[in-house]
Amino acid sequence: MQTIADNYKTGQESKKTASSERRAASPGVPADSGFCVSDSPSEVYTISCLENKFELHDLASRILLDHTFHNSDERTLIENKKLPRTSLCHKTALLGGNAQGVSVFKNLDFERSAHFGGLLKCGSVWACPICAEKISHGRTEELQTAFDVWHDLSPGKNNHVMVSFTIPHKIYEELEDLFSSLMDSKRALKKQAPLKKHPLKVWSVIKEQYHIQGEVTGVETNYGGNGWHPHTHDIFFLSQPLTHKGLLQLKDDLTSAWLYACQQKKVNIPNLEHFIRRSIHISISPTAAEYIAKYGADFEKHKDQLLKSWGHAQELTKSHIKRAKGEKGLTPWDMLRLIKQFPTDNTIYNFYGLKWREFVRVTKGRRQLFWSKGFKSFLKSQSQKFAELCEKSDQELSENESGKKELLGIFSAEQWQIILKNKLRGRVLSLALRRPFEDVIQFIYTHREVVQHE
Repeated sequence: MQTIADNYKTGQESKKTASSERRAASPGVPADSGFCVSDSPSEVYTISCLENKFELHDLASRILLDHTFHNSDERTLIENKKLPRTSLCHKTALLGGNAQGVSVFKNLDFERSAHFGGLLKCGSVWACPICAEKISHGRTEELQTAFDVWHDLSPGKNNHVMVSFTIPHKIYEELEDLFSSLMDSKRALKKQAPLKKHPLKVWSVIKEQYHIQGEVTGVETNYGGNGWHPHTHDIFFLSQPLTHKGLLQLKDDLTSAWLYACQQKKVNIPNLEHFIRRSIHISISPTAAEYIAKYGADFEKHKDQLLKSWGHAQELTKSHIKRAKGEKGLTPWDMLRLIKQFPTDNTIYNFYGLKWREFVRVTKGRRQLFWSKGFKSFLKSQSQKFAELCEKSDQELSENESGKKELLGIFSAEQWQIILKNKLRGRVLSLALRRPFEDVIQFIYTHREVVQHE
């Protein structure tokens, strides 16, 4: 599938050029909108992000409901109208349908942001581009607060490090097997008992020697030339900073302990040299080269601002907006972007649609973040703000509509159906931010004949 990946990159550059040409000709005009709105480059960029997440959600819904991917049990559920929650998310009104209409609010706490009110939220950080954004925002705030609390308790630089763990993977291996092997090995690492007459430093010894007081783990998955690549990013909170020499020694000791844990769980390690070199990666702080690539080319002109706000908290919580680097393959969200980029290519749709569904199936019900035993409770005892943030579930974060907001208007049931049928949710929100609500209604009714024709 290397050719497809190459085509994807070429397509992204072509799309970027074409988008720039359209903005030059008619800045800020949604395609076929009939309105001309003059937007600054930053507004065009923000509007594009707003519309894109709804486009990706429509695509995710389409793949989840596509009977060509279903097994018999899934087909039976859909035939009985028991649809996946993600396919209903931000479409179905709460409290018995759309009879009372769907509200549109402008978020006063966030510039150029709006949302629909009173709609069902699926609460999936893995499958839903819309909920993932809200959940990851909440988890980022939670984790950043943890960093702030720890900085107050352990002042100075380098009081935490990020450690990435991975295992060997092959093109023929299924994600569920790799995911289980990775997480089983992580559990085995933490349960290692000291070995008699063996120089290996087990986890309990490593934890004491390097003053590791607590950890938080984020799980991430890519797909590339060697198949699925699940891995974790772990933050180690240190009571004493490490020197450069100490970091190198920590890497050596962790690699040995990680190798032993993987061997205990019978992980296939075809090349020991490669495992020693690649299975553990340690970093103190993010670098431009490491993180700007995960935003993608669309973020290039904003990189100075983004790099100021991107750190280890974002690395663990914002996989939904990251883009895999070159040979690293595609993130699950990249798969949706790739299908969206080539809408008529059935080969891309069938291959990556199936892979994306595999990812959703394996991650369903799993947490995004894992805290070491007792560490979250300790931080809660030190900070009321942290205690309040970490009490919220993913579902509660996705449903959160608190904050200052202004009602822009209400869509009738008929208008909402036109919006859904024509996949206009993102475009309608962006237009409502910039035009009177009467213009938004006029724009919606220009698509009414399409619904009636169907």
